[in-house]
Amino acid sequence: MSGGLFPAPPPPDRAGPDATEHVDPTLLQEMERRWAVRAAQWRATALAEWAFDGRVVPRLAAGPGGGGFRALLELEVPFDDLEAHREGEARFLAAARRDELLARMPLVVLFAPRPRVEAP
Repeated sequence: MSGGLFPAPPPPDRAGPDATEHVDPTLLQEMERRWAVRAAQWRATALAEWAFDGRVVPRLAAGPGGGGFRALLELEVPFDDLEAHREGEARFLAAARRDELLARMPLVVLFAPRPRVEAP
């Protein structure tokens, strides 16, 4: 079926068992983009846990990709008072600037304060 809506799959000798490029040639690029954003999310979460000295809950919304920002990352961080929160933000931003992965990933990071709950 040539010239149809979907291109013909590659011959079996060239396609591995999970070959999907014939269905969507951009699939591998999209998967790589998503994993790069996830890696940045994990790194940002770890840095925020260090900067705010507590558990952080991340929420990721994928961005448009391409030229602008890649994702919106909301980090729910422990909150004691405004001064401590601003110090945590400053520590996070300073560390993120020095981090190779985060420096290359255009993320919009939103810090959402959550009252700190001490473990019983």
